[in-house]
Amino acid sequence: MKIFFKLIFIVIVIGCNKENKETSDIIPLEAVPKTAYITYLTPPNNFKSVIGWITAIHDRRTTQPSFIEIDYLRLYARVNGVDILLNSDEYNDNKAEGGLFLRNPWFGENNNNPILYEYRNSENLILRTSIKPDNVWHVWNNKWPRVNVPVNTERCWLEVKCKITGSALIQIGIDFWRDSTSLWAGYHVNNIEAGVSNWYYEQGVWHIIAFAKP
Repeated sequence: MKIFFKLIFIVIVIGCNKENKETSDIIPLEAVPKTAYITYLTPPNNFKSVIGWITAIHDRRTTQPSFIEIDYLRLYARVNGVDILLNSDEYNDNKAEGGLFLRNPWFGENNNNPILYEYRNSENLILRTSIKPDNVWHVWNNKWPRVNVPVNTERCWLEVKCKITGSALIQIGIDFWRDSTSLWAGYHVNNIEAGVSNWYYEQGVWHIIAFAKP
């Protein structure tokens, strides 16, 4: 009986190690960060505005096609216990904002090229990650000027509905900006990262991914 239980324990441990190995393998070495974190739930001093964003990449371990469908990108603020929709990209207007960034080193010097956006039935944004496997696909709320964070906000949080086909990965997060029209001026000058979600890569089903949701 003791031998039987030992065998079960060994099988479980091997299975867990295999799962962890597969999980770590799919997230590339160059990706920064690799796991979720939250630094700010509300804007730090001298920051007033906010955007939500998506980062998507192809799994370069395979040459098979991959793409990610985005149903919506919704940014919320919880104010006095009530969630308020600050910004929403539903992609039914066939409009998106973002760019293709260098993948290694991660985001390079922040230079980017235009994304060739594709839309399905004027409802979903499609990011064909495998056609640019050496790039980071970075998409953010396209409203301009950016939205300001309301007074008495307890936290900002983000929700994205997406579906992965093929081997690709997606991560979401929030940036705070000094104001609604300030421009990129280098890391942590006019914008600062509030945090990011974990990477998601389960294929074939619709997911609702949240960052910093209460």
